[in-house]
Amino acid sequence: MVADTSRGESELAIFSRFSRAFSHVVRGDLSVITNEVSYLATTMPSEDLSRVRNRCSQIAATVSKIAGLKSEFCPLPLSVLEAAGIFGARLRDTPTEMILLDRVKVERLSSIVCQMLGDGDSSWIATWSPEGGLALSVQIPKCLGPSARYGSWSSFAAGELGERAVIDAVVADLIMRAHGWRLGIELEERLMRCHIFIPPATSEHMERQCA
Repeated sequence: MVADTSRGESELAIFSRFSRAFSHVVRGDLSVITNEVSYLATTMPSEDLSRVRNRCSQIAATVSKIAGLKSEFCPLPLSVLEAAGIFGARLRDTPTEMILLDRVKVERLSSIVCQMLGDGDSSWIATWSPEGGLALSVQIPKCLGPSARYGSWSSFAAGELGERAVIDAVVADLIMRAHGWRLGIELEERLMRCHIFIPPATSEHMERQCA
């Protein structure tokens, strides 16, 4: 197994990885725009700017991936069943316990995770215990490759998916850290296992939120 170097890493380390990835993406797109504009100014009709417009749209999409993260974190009580349902997971039992989460941000997290894992045919499995909270897990077949372990989405993306995926991955890390959730990803030769651990809300948290 390859040791996971992300466990316990600082917020600064994650942000630094994010900044490098963001700069890599923006520099590439802006260089294309600069070259295209220079070329169009001398050799092509001014109305033929479709490629430039497409690149501008890509930049806007990249920036939008981190938009809203500075907005106020608004966790609200949600049933365990509803929380699992955001990831498409089902529970055999029907626990009455509640979890505190910012639903808008977690729905965004679920979308990012689905895109990164890249297998819509694999279903999340959910288990609940009052002591351990909600555990979400999924197993996904993968092509033959080396074994590895990751403890953050950004380290997983950097190691397996490439620089562009790191931007989404850091957004996912920030959402999970804001909730106090933990992640574990295990890669074997032909299988990937992903686990998300969601702690139960304490009575103190619930009383404070519902006051």
